[in-house]
Amino acid sequence: MSQNYWSVICNEPNAPGVWKKWLAENCVAIGWPPPTYQLEGPTDKPGWDSARAFAQRVSSGDIVVPYLLRYRFGIPGEVVKVAVADSEWNPTVAKGEYADNPDEPELGRRIYVKWLERGVPPREKIAVVPPADRISGGMVKKSIFPLRPDIYAKFMEVISNRANWQPYVPTKQTEPGNDEQPEPSTEPEAGKLAIQETMLRSILAKNLGRIEPGLAAHPDFPKMEEVLFDLGRLDLLCMDSKQQTTIIELQLGSLDDGHIGKVCRYFGWFSTKYPKLRAILLYENATDDVLEAYKKAVPWLELRKFHLTADIKLETS
Repeated sequence: MSQNYWSVICNEPNAPGVWKKWLAENCVAIGWPPPTYQLEGPTDKPGWDSARAFAQRVSSGDIVVPYLLRYRFGIPGEVVKVAVADSEWNPTVAKGEYADNPDEPELGRRIYVKWLERGVPPREKIAVVPPADRISGGMVKKSIFPLRPDIYAKFMEVISNRANWQPYVPTKQTEPGNDEQPEPSTEPEAGKLAIQETMLRSILAKNLGRIEPGLAAHPDFPKMEEVLFDLGRLDLLCMDSKQQTTIIELQLGSLDDGHIGKVCRYFGWFSTKYPKLRAILLYENATDDVLEAYKKAVPWLELRKFHLTADIKLETS
């Protein structure tokens, strides 16, 4: 059987110090705790569906590259045992110590490894990706993901270069300098009502005044939501009070290059047909430095942060 390569995110900002535990216990791990998330059977969570499929493909002898976020790699390891079943759940983060899910123990679907010893940093150090080699949004974006041999080789070039080795220091979520948007290891966040983008889009379409007074359906299109055109599918298409065609896109989670690029593409297409045009991107989260950079790069794009609050209360009679 051929050797495969995998990346696994070690979410240090959400659980400072978890890399030290993984190192001591010879493992990497992913989240989605049972019984809420089952390894077998149907699921409506795309992140979990792909993560569990990849986790079950990992085999003894494969190589796993831990990614600590903030452009940092840990020591790669050779897989010796895969223990990702629901019955094998063994948390590497205690209850209350995982920022995105403080109500449960986390990261308990383990993959046990033998850490590599040649061409890697010593135990007390990690490898930091040089700025020139960094990819916007992070080197790894999925909790667990297969690596092509050429990508693995590039990662190992960074990891094996002694100039990139730095002492390991646990990183907190609040520390600056992060433009990464990794996939969550548990979805949705515990204690929060799950709101899908389709539901949010529908709510906004029925309450356009919450976005801006005077917005209305565009007269040239049969519907306002999920408008299909040559280059994609637009969330909302409206006309504002000044008779300007108004593109509105939604982004759940954090602002990223991918969504900005998509809005630019949409704007370019519509601008050839509607001279009076504007674009609004509604987003949930963005760091101040990232937000300022986008405002300078695309000054015509109206960036607006939104916050949706919803709750369900049941009363017994």
